[in-house]
Amino acid sequence: MKIRNNTLIRAFTFILLLGLLAFLGFITNYRIKFFSEISSVIIFCYAYLITPSIHVDKVNIVSPGNLMLLIFFTRLVICPVSIMLFGYQTWVLPEFPDPQMIHKASVISDLAFLSFVIGWDLINETRLKDAAPTQGKFRFRNNAFIALSLLIVLLLFIFFFYGSFRNYVQTLFWEDYFGIYEGKNKIMIYANIMFKYVIPFFAVILGIHALEKTKTGVWGKASIALFFTLLIILLALGPSRNNIVFPVLAFLSAIIPRYFRIRFRDFILGCLVFLVLAFFFQNIRKRSNEAIISELNTGEKFIEFIQVYFVSPHIMTPMFLIDEKFEEIPFTLHSSFLETIPVLGEPFREKSGTHYFNAGYGREEGRDQVFPTYGEIVFNLGYPGLFLAFILTGFIYRKIDLFFHRKTLDDPLFRAIIFYFTLVFNATILLSYTVFGQFVFYNSVLLFVIMLFRDRPAHERDI
Repeated sequence: MKIRNNTLIRAFTFILLLGLLAFLGFITNYRIKFFSEISSVIIFCYAYLITPSIHVDKVNIVSPGNLMLLIFFTRLVICPVSIMLFGYQTWVLPEFPDPQMIHKASVISDLAFLSFVIGWDLINETRLKDAAPTQGKFRFRNNAFIALSLLIVLLLFIFFFYGSFRNYVQTLFWEDYFGIYEGKNKIMIYANIMFKYVIPFFAVILGIHALEKTKTGVWGKASIALFFTLLIILLALGPSRNNIVFPVLAFLSAIIPRYFRIRFRDFILGCLVFLVLAFFFQNIRKRSNEAIISELNTGEKFIEFIQVYFVSPHIMTPMFLIDEKFEEIPFTLHSSFLETIPVLGEPFREKSGTHYFNAGYGREEGRDQVFPTYGEIVFNLGYPGLFLAFILTGFIYRKIDLFFHRKTLDDPLFRAIIFYFTLVFNATILLSYTVFGQFVFYNSVLLFVIMLFRDRPAHERDI
């Protein structure tokens, strides 16, 4: 594979800049306030300015490239800025880390981003512009059968698993399902979990069909899109935030820009509003006591949510305490990926990165904190392993982005499914390999079946 000279030059300057900032932190003995946070902001801005291939796509707003950029922007810019403005949110930590540990974790996070950008930029492509779609008709034969099948399955679960429509509606607002699962067959429990992830595509399919068939103005189509977005959210409600966000974003990726042209600024504002509302819903249903409501009103809990969920460096520092708790630690990457498989994954759970990372938090029996992928790679393979692994991750992510732009133009359902799979793969940069395995084994299996049996455009035989 021929690597462009400018890619090599960028890679060299990336490593030089990171090394310089790491060295400055060392010689100042980590005494400069917020030095790690300022370094992350500088690294992100520098990489973005000199790498055209990662620039925002303002036409295909909901696309893999923009998703990737949003994740890293939040982690390397929003989180550091929130720390500089509001301080470290540390209640989840067993103890507050020293500046050296925070700096070390920050270097790991920054190296993961720069390695990812190098891998992304290895593919010799200029910024893609989608070829004009032929606006082929959204066929509604197999797709109608799939939608009907999902509705039937939903009704069967409502009356034979939950017992009544009232019980089903109540579970939508619960934080956990343990009460419902008591006395249920394990196979039925797993089936319910897997179908819970795919049921929202009933509304995705109907929403696309309604937009395709309705001849009305932009406000009429906007009303239709809003109605089906709310229906997707209703069908996706449950203990998992990802189950709510994934199908909504998949639906938006299918209808923008096919039916709507939305300004990037307006879309970002809408996402912020959705994020705040989702956060309030999560916390109010979780524990609505006076202390929590007070924190919500002051915004402290929201800042904590950002720093914890997007893994600010101080949140990852318990990984440096793991060696103190165990004499011998096995290779964990494969165990982390496999541990969520029902029954078969059980032998891997005590050998996974999640187990050891939570031990670093002092929660040997808990599994609340996920081991960030880049942290677990360093834990197992060191810094060279992180560099190579995230180059590969960035390369694969770019391939997905190119496929999304080139091969999904005339099939909005296929576009939604591919973007959903992108969200699954996105766990490799946002979350952990344990969560990635969970998404693969639970979220994706039935959706892959839908992809196979949907109505296909004639040209797709060439994909």
